[in-house]
Amino acid sequence: MLSARGTMHRRSDGGFAPPPIAATALDPLQLLPRPAAVALVAALSVAGTAALLWLWFRRPLPVVAGIAVLAAAEPWRDALSLGRIDVALVALVGLDLLVLRRGPLVGLAAALGLTPALFIAYLVIARRYREAAVAGGVAAVATGLGWLVAPAESGRYWGGLLERVTRVGGAGDPGDQSLAGALQRLQAPDAVWPLLALAVVLFWTTRLQPSGDWAGFALTGVAMCLISPVTWVYSLVWELPAVLTLLDRRRWLAAAVLAVMALGLVWLVPALSVLTLIGLVLLAAVPRERTSDVST
Repeated sequence: MLSARGTMHRRSDGGFAPPPIAATALDPLQLLPRPAAVALVAALSVAGTAALLWLWFRRPLPVVAGIAVLAAAEPWRDALSLGRIDVALVALVGLDLLVLRRGPLVGLAAALGLTPALFIAYLVIARRYREAAVAGGVAAVATGLGWLVAPAESGRYWGGLLERVTRVGGAGDPGDQSLAGALQRLQAPDAVWPLLALAVVLFWTTRLQPSGDWAGFALTGVAMCLISPVTWVYSLVWELPAVLTLLDRRRWLAAAVLAVMALGLVWLVPALSVLTLIGLVLLAAVPRERTSDVST
């Protein structure tokens, strides 16, 4: 679970195959007993989530309450129990976009998780060109380091393993909440997915102009989950910024999103792809600008 080479979703036969640099970075955790390693990753993830919640609320009580609420939602439960680094990657990207505004953490997240590379495109669209260049450079260097440290694994990964893992039109596993997974369960023709993915990208681009930093963070996270060829339930932690932005003006919708995630409806009615539909709703509902004050 903790070694990136062997991570599997608990209800999926699709698996997860991160870039070799991610496997190399996580391998030292194998020196620890499994419970200790899971606890360490979970502690770092919770700390990262607390940092993001603090940036939003600026008060300790809502931060503590927010962590308690998220712990009940399936994406966070899965990510923390499996020793996944997705929550930590959300924190890396958020801290870079909202605080550091330099780009290296975005690049590191892109190298470790691939799909966060969409945030580099966001930086370009937002005309934050220097940050985009730094993020792209860091991602390239980290990927190159993966080739140096693990050349054989890198060759296998970039030479075909990645395509097999992220193939469009997979097994239709209910744990895959991407558009591609939803369409597969609905037995839609393969040609539908690229058209819908393109529509999501165009809509995302339009909504980013103009948008504040939080809105850009939120919209890009949701779009990333939708257009990725595979998005397991634990990857939906990237929708946290979108839920936070809804707290200002649409509290009922934010509560409904968290309730659906907590109830695990993805497993009760898999063909409906409930969490995929939530992603589409979030993409349309996220306010473009954050208000200056957020009450609890």
